Amino acid sequence: MKKYALVFLSMIIYILAGFSLILAQNQDFNKSDFISPYKDKQDCMNRFDLDEVDIFNTFSKIGTPKGTIEYFTCIASVENSANACKKLRPEDAQICLDYYNGKHAFVRQLLSIRDTNALLTSELVSGCMRGMEFGRKDCIQFLEAFKRGDASICKMKPFSGNSRACTALITLDESLGSPQDRGMVAYFVALKNLSVDDCKRIGDKRMARECEAYVSADKKICQTCEGFKKVREAYCNEVGR
Repeated sequence: MKKYALVFLSMIIYILAGFSLILAQNQDFNKSDFISPYKDKQDCMNRFDLDEVDIFNTFSKIGTPKGTIEYFTCIASVENSANACKKLRPEDAQICLDYYNGKHAFVRQLLSIRDTNALLTSELVSGCMRGMEFGRKDCIQFLEAFKRGDASICKMKPFSGNSRACTALITLDESLGSPQDRGMVAYFVALKNLSVDDCKRIGDKRMARECEAYVSADKKICQTCEGFKKVREAYCNEVGR
């Protein structure tokens, strides 16, 4: 029995040694699999550029740090494209896409039909239904009125429920809206006029930053948000491991 016990113990030791070797090999693989354009953490902190790094795989490994999505929506606004959102994990990418499509992309699409005879697209109608929470028929009616700048629709239901906001938005006149409406109207006006000064009148800091970054075509403005610092810190910590 003693002989068999020694054989069994030797087998256990051999198996554990094998597992240790495999684990060590996997750890070496994971470390070598992380390819970065930076030589160390400090270099990364000094020169971090979202376009140069593999954020998707990094966040897939460590998770998306809280508060970082606003950085990606800002970049999306500057690029006028949702590509930045696609750098995130699927669940985070969807949050980023919903925000981008519901704010920047929708407003630009809406402004593009102003004072034109352009036909309403299904994408624009869907955006209205999601963002303004009107039914399809009401959205079509609102969008047609916005095209013409005709605020008379605001006296009719369901728009009369918030006629001040409706009138301010259709006329693009902030003074006609309530204080809480003015920030959104200012956002419309700023994108229409491509004016940084108009962006600065937007009360919401996130929207104001995204507006200014888009109008200036300057991604560095997005780096002023806390989200950028968290993205950079999370990625550069991996570089320093």
